[in-house]
Amino acid sequence: IAMDFFMSDDAFQIMSQEIDSLQGLEPFDLTDEKYIKRISEMIGKERTDILQADLGLFGRYQEIPQELIHTLFFSKVDLMWNQETRSYRSTGKIGIGSINGHQIHKMVNGYMELSKRRSGDLFDVYLELDRTTWYYVGYTRGVLHVLSSNRDFNLVINNMKTKQRKLKTKRYEEPYIFVITTARKKDMFLRGFLEGGDE
Repeated sequence: IAMDFFMSDDAFQIMSQEIDSLQGLEPFDLTDEKYIKRISEMIGKERTDILQADLGLFGRYQEIPQELIHTLFFSKVDLMWNQETRSYRSTGKIGIGSINGHQIHKMVNGYMELSKRRSGDLFDVYLELDRTTWYYVGYTRGVLHVLSSNRDFNLVINNMKTKQRKLKTKRYEEPYIFVITTARKKDMFLRGFLEGGDE
């Protein structure tokens, strides 16, 4: 799953560096057949073979193809339709492929929900790296809500001026802004997800 949205590059750098530095996270298997098949569908077999050759030689990709560079790129997410909430919900661990082009390739505990409403598309992503380290990203009607256990991540965004957090949009386009959200919003998502009902 690839997600692209306007957010602070500095905050994402803090996020990717923290995830990289944590010991004990399960590595994602870049030789997984299902993953290779999906990547091949995106960039073609020849270029996928080059990536796999890189893995054999260097243990990681030397360069990520442009088609795979996204704000958040998840290498493994199993989604199931939940009729009660009318949304797709993740099951099991989530594979983080890259963040803003920075290679991660780790499996983490977390929850993802994607849904369509008359008011627009919604998504929530909660990534739990360990018991005390987590990141939350949620989008609702033109507002991207973010929060982390990492104070530096939160401070970078809090210290930005409002106009720096707003995306310039045309008159007929929906306004967009990213903000530091409250722990309550994150907790509401988790409670709704874990209880199986709508948050």
